[in-house]
Amino acid sequence: MVQPTTQNFPIRSVFIVLSTIFPEILVHHMLGPLYPYMARTLAQSEDQVGTYTGLLASAYHLPTVVMNLAWGGLSDRLGRKPILLAGLMGFSIGCTCLGLSTVFWFSFVSLLVAGTFTGNSVVAKGYIGQIAPDESTLAFGYTAYGLTHGVAAIVGSSFGGLLADPIITKDSPFLQKHPYFLVCMVGASLAVTIAIGATLFLKNVPPTWKNSSSGGHGQHGYESVAVKEVDEAVGMASDHETSHGIHKRTMAGDDEDDDRIDANAEKAWRESSPSPSPGRSVGSLPEPSKLDHRALEEDDSEERTHSLSPTYPVLISLVQSYIPARLRLFYRAHIAPYTTVLTAKSIHIIALYSLFAFADSTFNTAMPLLAASPPDKGGLAMTPKSTALAVTCGNLAKLVTKAVFYLLQKHFGTMGCYRLGVSFIMLAALTLALLRAGAGDGSAVWHLVAAAVFAGIGSGISYLSVILALTESVSSEHLGLMHGLAGTTASVVRTVGPIVSGGLWQAGVGAHAPGMVFVFCLLIEVGALLATRGFGVGTS
Repeated sequence: MVQPTTQNFPIRSVFIVLSTIFPEILVHHMLGPLYPYMARTLAQSEDQVGTYTGLLASAYHLPTVVMNLAWGGLSDRLGRKPILLAGLMGFSIGCTCLGLSTVFWFSFVSLLVAGTFTGNSVVAKGYIGQIAPDESTLAFGYTAYGLTHGVAAIVGSSFGGLLADPIITKDSPFLQKHPYFLVCMVGASLAVTIAIGATLFLKNVPPTWKNSSSGGHGQHGYESVAVKEVDEAVGMASDHETSHGIHKRTMAGDDEDDDRIDANAEKAWRESSPSPSPGRSVGSLPEPSKLDHRALEEDDSEERTHSLSPTYPVLISLVQSYIPARLRLFYRAHIAPYTTVLTAKSIHIIALYSLFAFADSTFNTAMPLLAASPPDKGGLAMTPKSTALAVTCGNLAKLVTKAVFYLLQKHFGTMGCYRLGVSFIMLAALTLALLRAGAGDGSAVWHLVAAAVFAGIGSGISYLSVILALTESVSSEHLGLMHGLAGTTASVVRTVGPIVSGGLWQAGVGAHAPGMVFVFCLLIEVGALLATRGFGVGTS
């Protein structure tokens, strides 16, 4: 095995590209413990704090549902460096606007803007994968990526509370009006500084899509060009079809159209396809001449069978007029690759990931609410500094847990580790669900710290377990697609989780049961624990 050294691994480039993800991770963990305090400043009413907290936390995650995929695709076409720089500058604008905001709606929009430009984590992984000369150095680069995440989380949660401490802001009228300006400007100024450094010193790598389209064998580029040419062929073959009304077409005419589309599609495919080297696979999309033509013939035979029945003449006329081979080719080119990875096992694992992400985002929104709320609302009335310290303890526990995960996985297996992680999160939720204390109760504060540590341990184990299970659920050529689907699903869940958490906290306070939201987290994790059974998911 080749060892990663300075001779075969571009350490300076990796260091610079990892620095481009630092601001977004840092600010995310700075703001996490501060959302309840920010919401109280903006809402001017304690009855709205829970709802506002959930909305602010969700606003940061909402754009990632689509933008992570968009930034990744753009970086394939335009190169990694321009997208990394655009992410840093856009993120700095969002942070600056958030620091200057004094009303809720502007803060919400500012977080949407900042969240829109948090795709550097996705682009950075692509950059590392593109410049790594072998699998050994690739693993080394991704290890550094994970370490960057952990360090940024710990630094962010600890310094966020310090910068928002009232002791720092009390002597400045401007900071009293904008108490989170320092937090936001640290992220904004750091992003601008790193953008300048990356502009000067980061080497750009050529766009993978461009290279592949010019004759390379990259899987992504090959599929992009082939699909494009197939679409153009389908479009040329169907240009003659009028869009005015429903035409009564004969079956012979349908066959001619489908055959012409198949022929044009196959011709375009062959003209655009590079010749693969011996033993090398060129993409996961099957060649039309070997799959689509046969499948289309089967579909056409079914259409002929149904068209003989007098019961469906209008429906068949509609199908044959507007849904010929054009949409079937589109399905196979753009949708079928996703269906190949959606087996019962992979869907089950994505469900486990979603349950974990839902409980994790719900808990991480509710815990600062408990810490920040006054005693008459069931809270601990802790300062931002103390709340951030508790969250930092959880992040530190998560980092240590990730460092020793391989030992746990070797002993308990993948699903065994997932169950262990879920059990720790259940323990954290139960600890806070049973907590009954007001301001000045030192034991309650330590209960909060203990719950944060339990949650950090559980989150670290569960996350790595489910990522490993996802990797094991599909073949190597579908890993990117599988993780993309799972990541997008998790983004949706992490957007919904804080809103649900804030609403449940507010409802629990109104019902004199602030622990309601933690009971909800507990029930989600019970469901996750039960969901590890079935669908053929083993314990290894």
